[in-house]
Amino acid sequence: MLLKDKVIVIAGVGDGVGRSLALRATAQGARAVLVGRTASRLEAIAAEVRAQGGTAEPVICDLSSMADCRRVADTAMAKFGAIDGLAMVAYRPPDQKSLEECDDDFAEWREVMDFNVFATLNIIKAVSPKMVSGGSIAIVNSMTSHLQWPLLAPYAAAKAALASYVRTLALEFGPRGIRINGMHAGGIANASAEAYIHLLAERFGRTVEEQRALNVATYPLGYLPPPDQYADALIYLLSDLSAAMTGQGMHVNGGHYMH
Repeated sequence: MLLKDKVIVIAGVGDGVGRSLALRATAQGARAVLVGRTASRLEAIAAEVRAQGGTAEPVICDLSSMADCRRVADTAMAKFGAIDGLAMVAYRPPDQKSLEECDDDFAEWREVMDFNVFATLNIIKAVSPKMVSGGSIAIVNSMTSHLQWPLLAPYAAAKAALASYVRTLALEFGPRGIRINGMHAGGIANASAEAYIHLLAERFGRTVEEQRALNVATYPLGYLPPPDQYADALIYLLSDLSAAMTGQGMHVNGGHYMH
């Protein structure tokens, strides 16, 4: 029961890591506030949590709206009386275009960078003042902040910016007992990873099987980690087991990137 009685806000509860974290964190004793844009999905995942004996409160939210983010914080306080942790899982994927292919006004790239950086800051700014007894913030970052891949420029740049914010906010939040860390994820065994493999295969004239084999070969463990394994790493960062960690970027990517 690593998160027993802790109130955890999970921002970006979809069908992947967010859902896994909701189920696994509540199984570890957390009371979860499930944040997302789609009511039916949130309700379905909240029902799964309750079916296994956990506690979950779904809240519809557009993370790009500060007003919505503040409503999340207020709802958590009204329902549970405290906030002990925040996991920022949501992200905006890139358009997967090269510099030459993107529009001259960089509109799509700006959207990717704006959401990945400022939606994260929105929810942190809204939730952190409520963490009056200290707590932990865990941001899902990406190994692309250190290890570049083709066609991911705005996404990688945004994630590198987040890594810098984590270090600065660790200094600002530390005196209040709030820790903040990033989990730099690698490829996740999900539909998005499969779509990227198909895109690279088409771009470089390979079969999908050849491209998949090339991608997996870069992981020393021999596989792309599934959402549950990333969720477990987030639970570590949210729990007291990581009490001495703040301002860190923890790489969880099957050994694909080592530093």
